[in-house]
Amino acid sequence: MKNKYTPKEKDKIIKLFAPSLLGIMISIVCLAGTSWAWFTSNSTTSMQPIQSAEYSVDVKVKEKEQYVLSDAIDPEYPTYSISYSALEPEKEYTVILTPNGTAKNGYCIIAVGGKFYYTNTIPKEGLTFTYKTGLPTEITNPGAYDEAIKNWTGELLIAWYWGKYPDTQGVATFAMDNILLLSDGDVIGNELTTRPEEKASISLNLSNVTADKENGELTANSACVIRFTAAEGYTLPESITVNGIETYTYEKGILTISADQIKEGTGITVTAEGVKKTEESVTPPANESVKPPETETATPPATEQPTSPEEEKVPTEPGITPTEGDTPSTESTGTPETIGETNSGETESESIS
Repeated sequence: MKNKYTPKEKDKIIKLFAPSLLGIMISIVCLAGTSWAWFTSNSTTSMQPIQSAEYSVDVKVKEKEQYVLSDAIDPEYPTYSISYSALEPEKEYTVILTPNGTAKNGYCIIAVGGKFYYTNTIPKEGLTFTYKTGLPTEITNPGAYDEAIKNWTGELLIAWYWGKYPDTQGVATFAMDNILLLSDGDVIGNELTTRPEEKASISLNLSNVTADKENGELTANSACVIRFTAAEGYTLPESITVNGIETYTYEKGILTISADQIKEGTGITVTAEGVKKTEESVTPPANESVKPPETETATPPATEQPTSPEEEKVPTEPGITPTEGDTPSTESTGTPETIGETNSGETESESIS
């Protein structure tokens, strides 16, 4: 069998495939070189760690100069929060927030008393605000006040976040309806109050008299003075009835209750009734003086003086000086004629003797 290709034809075929074979070889060499260079670069370059920004806040709470310890981390909240439940009612606390970490921006959310507050970016020097734990001012009953003190809960919760408010993380952590901005130097909470005074009470049952005090409350441990006035046609009673206390004084329409008788919760009842005036009891007004009734003085009738010398003489015994009792009075001597007759008789008897 004869070969159909001649030597000249073989040379032509080789010339046709030679460029292709050369290109394939060059591609193989380039690919091998590129792969080698890539593996060599990775083997000589070190790994660079990727770091995220860190942010935290140092929280200090103090009452005057006494710092308050925080609670343990609550598992229901993330570790980027802190809470204080040891706060007491009717106190004023100073809260200091100081930022830490590598992040440039960060803020806090404060939850207290059912209200929520947020801060702008906290400066490096920190942010300070005041939290007052006063009770609601509408409590006016001492018993209700004591109960509110006993059941008071004023937990202070502070959480911090990296970035600026609002962000999805801070909003998702708390269910906030009306959130308020908290700035440096602000005051939150309720103003401090004092325990209401437990007052005594007084009730006046008056009939035909009035008083300068009405039914109502009395301040405990304070004296009480009540002045009564009689209605027209009546006089003040000589005595009144006072229940609820041990001692009191009533004089000339003035009731005095000393401070030691008025205690917290004491209930006092006063009963007073005016006395109707009678004709005998009618008294003139105080500004008019009472004039004594005018009386008529009886004047004795004038008597006639004796005209004769004998009638003027009063017979006396020798050596006896007549006394005032022996001197006859005008009333007992009668008329001049009677006197003359009597004197004559006495003269005759003296002569006979």
